Amino acid sequence: MSMWKPGQSGNPAGRPKIAPMTAALREAGAANDGERWKKAAEVLWSMALDDRDLAALKTIFERLEGKPAQAIALQVEGSSLPELLARMAANATNTGGGQ
Repeated sequence: MSMWKPGQSGNPAGRPKIAPMTAALREAGAANDGERWKKAAEVLWSMALDDRDLAALKTIFERLEGKPAQAIALQVEGSSLPELLARMAANATNTGGGQ
């Protein structure tokens, strides 16, 4: 027998919007008018440039420009893309939408 009635959530408040560690890090970084965040940025730049740390450089680029889109390769032998899409649509119709 279930503790909850049908349609009742076991976690009515839902997942916290910000994880506790993230909240603690943000609060600590904001101390002294954001000086800690500035120091962290300086250390990261130093690691990237002075120490030639590629992981630090990658982190900087991803924070400034965002992560690059990941390419997905699709290879289907003997079919063009329109033929493949038509087969997929027909299959979804025949199987009730893939559900």
